Amino acid sequence: MNTDIISGKVKQAVGNAKYEQAKQGIDSVSKALEGKREEVAGVAQETYGYVIEKAQQVVDNLTSKTDEAKQQVDTRLSDYNNKLAAAADHLPGDVNRTIVRYPWMTIVAVLALGLVIGFWLKPCFKKYEYKYQYPAEPPQNF
Repeated sequence: MNTDIISGKVKQAVGNAKYEQAKQGIDSVSKALEGKREEVAGVAQETYGYVIEKAQQVVDNLTSKTDEAKQQVDTRLSDYNNKLAAAADHLPGDVNRTIVRYPWMTIVAVLALGLVIGFWLKPCFKKYEYKYQYPAEPPQNF
């Protein structure tokens, strides 16, 4: 339990006692108001303590979830790297070392090859394009 919660409960009890004492006619009205003010301050401090406690729980929860996600990403990245290394081991000769040594350059080269093949095949698809012709006037029942 947070110290603000405990302090708030104590202030509430003291403020309530002052108010009750003033209400019985023992003290003046200013003392009664002071007691209520202290009781309200205690409620505010107790609420503040609960809010801080709940915020700390949320932060702890987010931290644990972030750590779990980081661990999963690290595990999957390690698995991916192992699979990539296993695939590279089956390549002949010097290609294997080049891919392992420069993986990003390999990815860029493969993407460039894909673009070249795509531009090469593009004229083949032009004859299958469909062009919609708009009518000169809208239909009459529109």
